[in-house]
Amino acid sequence: MLIPACVVVAAAATAATAQAEPAWPDEKPITWVVGFSAGGSVDVVTRAIAQQVSATLKQNVVVENKAGAAGAIALASVARSKPDGYTLVTVPGPILRDDDGLEIGQKLIGVATLAEGAVVMVGSKDGPADFKQLRAAIEKAPATFTYASSGVGTGQHIAGAMFNLALRAQMVHVPYKGGTQALANVMGGQVNLGFLGVSTVLPQVLDGKVIAYAVTSPYRVASLPDVPTFQEAGIADFKLTQWYVAAMPAGTPDAITLKFRQAVDDALRTPQILTLLKASGLDAPGKDAQDPTAFARASIEQSRMIAKKANIVLQ
Repeated sequence: MLIPACVVVAAAATAATAQAEPAWPDEKPITWVVGFSAGGSVDVVTRAIAQQVSATLKQNVVVENKAGAAGAIALASVARSKPDGYTLVTVPGPILRDDDGLEIGQKLIGVATLAEGAVVMVGSKDGPADFKQLRAAIEKAPATFTYASSGVGTGQHIAGAMFNLALRAQMVHVPYKGGTQALANVMGGQVNLGFLGVSTVLPQVLDGKVIAYAVTSPYRVASLPDVPTFQEAGIADFKLTQWYVAAMPAGTPDAITLKFRQAVDDALRTPQILTLLKASGLDAPGKDAQDPTAFARASIEQSRMIAKKANIVLQ
């Protein structure tokens, strides 16, 4: 039986294509970019997971810091890179910018959710003793309170805006370039409240230097078991989390992103990573976690709706 020439040609072409597309990853190192300085939470978490991923893939993974413009320099750099699986970036979110082109789902696609955690509302140790007293004080004088965050458009800023809207208050937002300075000014009384990450405030809360009033997650934080959620404290439908998502340039093949996600999932089940995340006030995503791009987009869209209601001017 003769085989048609067209079938022979097609089979040859398929074989040639398979040979032309080398398996990922090959000897080329993978560069994992972090848009913030070394030593911060996003950097520490990324490096720890990258080490585990490197062992799983049997591939050199190099973490590179490209700090500046609240992470935008790193995002733009990776968005412009070749979509071949050898360059990715850790995106902390939600962070809203005036230009949304660098958000996940635009020039970047989420390939793995690394961690998720709460924002904590804290105040000076000389302030109201608990959430109930704080709420009463704000409702009595709604325009006299101030709150700090680590920057305009961050999840912390959005959490403060949500609280403002819930109480119909007019607390003034005071943005800082980072959580450490914001916390220092909360402790010093320059601002009344701070909406900050767990890892930033945890030592001071445990030492009694600040009061933790509530957390924005729908569940209590393991490292702060006595601090209620906003919903438990009486603010209905109050839910917001911060997260880290690894992202690659749009157009990266599905086979690569799925393989990378599996390597991250394996890393997130190791005792070393679970211990690190817990110490940072973060949680690993569950096995049934939704697609990282869809997860990030849903969080960003929620934040944009809140920003619109609160008349937040993005930068």
